Amino acid sequence: MRVALLRRSAAVLSATLALAVAGCESDTSTSLGAGSVGVANGNASLSSLSVSAGALVPAFSATTTGYSVTAPFSFTTTTVSASAPSGFNITVNGVSIGNGGDSGPITLAVGANTVTVIVTSANGNATRTYTITVVRLSF
Repeated sequence: MRVALLRRSAAVLSATLALAVAGCESDTSTSLGAGSVGVANGNASLSSLSVSAGALVPAFSATTTGYSVTAPFSFTTTTVSASAPSGFNITVNGVSIGNGGDSGPITLAVGANTVTVIVTSANGNATRTYTITVVRLSF
């Protein structure tokens, strides 16, 4: 009995580690409709992210959540374009955008401007926040 319990614990730990390595988050919720227990898609990651004011530094990666952009003084606004897997919602500075769509114009003051992009699963169980610091240069 102890050996079986240890084997089951090792299998659960192994599955959890595999999810972590794959960049997934585990979800221990159950589905009562079919009586099954499983892992939901909890990987609230963007598949693309860009801003009109310049290039992201570092280059976009779904697992990187912090970026900077240097914008020339002539850029008084920027827009953000983001996409995620089907079933996920995207907000930019608290305003929902369509998946793969652009945000409205975001006003840039001279200096550092923070833009927050949040990806949320349809059921709200998984979220990930991306932060972009857009530095608008003075003259």
